[in-house]
Amino acid sequence: MRLTPETIFTPAAHGRPGEEAEAVEKFEAIDVTRAIAVALVVWVHAHHIVPGLDPFVAAIFGFGHLGVQLFFLASAFTLCHSMASRGEVDLTKFYLRRFFRIAPLYYAAIIFYFVWRTGLEQFLGVEIIGDYSPAAFLLNFLFLHGFSPQHYNYVVPGGWSIATEMAFYVVFPFIFALVTKMKPGMILIAALLLVAATATGQLALYHTINSVAGTNFDNDEFNVFYASIFNQMPIFILGICVYFARKRALPRLAPVAAVALILAGNLIQNDRVYDTGVDGAIYPFLVSCGFAIFLLLGFQRLNRKPLAAGNRFAAFVVEAGRRSYSIYICHFAVLHVLRELYVRLGVGLDPNLAPLAIFVVMFLATYVIAGLTMRYIEQPGIDLGRAVIARLDRRRLARAAE
Repeated sequence: MRLTPETIFTPAAHGRPGEEAEAVEKFEAIDVTRAIAVALVVWVHAHHIVPGLDPFVAAIFGFGHLGVQLFFLASAFTLCHSMASRGEVDLTKFYLRRFFRIAPLYYAAIIFYFVWRTGLEQFLGVEIIGDYSPAAFLLNFLFLHGFSPQHYNYVVPGGWSIATEMAFYVVFPFIFALVTKMKPGMILIAALLLVAATATGQLALYHTINSVAGTNFDNDEFNVFYASIFNQMPIFILGICVYFARKRALPRLAPVAAVALILAGNLIQNDRVYDTGVDGAIYPFLVSCGFAIFLLLGFQRLNRKPLAAGNRFAAFVVEAGRRSYSIYICHFAVLHVLRELYVRLGVGLDPNLAPLAIFVVMFLATYVIAGLTMRYIEQPGIDLGRAVIARLDRRRLARAAE
């Protein structure tokens, strides 16, 4: 069945009456991708604890900063697969499903990190730098904090990516309806044009703002401009491209091209001599193109047979991918504990080796915690969303029968 705006936005009736179809095929390659993505995020934060790192070592760990873009790729791919597998979906169901997937854990994190920081400040004398205000809480509750220069990444550490993800959810059904009408080659061309327009538009915007206000806005380092959906949208579009190209054979030199793209993006990320003003629009896209190639290769190879069958490490990786959202949200608290232990105990490790040890401890500890948050917060939230959707279906059926 070809998806069109008419079919996408028409209420579906799948499965038994009053139930929503949830039997969407899961791909271990996506779980592995998410595991790698969250490992990269933990990897980059592991070196923040250790001062005086060799610049080369810092650059290696700094690459983990781009794990979030890998999350965005996997998210766009998964949304495409979910929508295509269901054949059609109405907007109410789509938004409810997305809300109950993200909101319960995020709202719990808002409360937890407020209590956590307050406790650190009151009982341990740790200075908390940031801004808690009614506006900050409200914007995070509505997932609009990504548009606020003051609150885009504070109330929940790492919350900028959640705001960007939720903003993408708002527009995804319309993008998917449009993309299904395009030829495969045109989708990639559209993505390239979008990243070019993003960079060009940012240059014009920053130049205008700086000329009028006498400021120095740019997108060379992490800030609200980098974090915004406007800057990250090309990455999501690239993830859509990966979905539609998932069955296409790649040239033999594709891995070489992927490595070259990742290295080029990493060079731009770490270079501070030839800043363009829009580095933050360029290097994430270059690296994500490399990630996309490896994702296509992984999808074609990892899904030929069950990856986790009979392999404990592979099973751990797949499970880490399933827990990745919880790991992402929770690892910041573990990071702070390890930072305090490292500083107060004066752990006698070589500074250039310490981040690796911190990474291993932080990832494993957060993996365990994530199992609990997934069981008691994430999954009940997902189940509640399904129950709400099923109730809506029953009401529609009852009205239709009248």
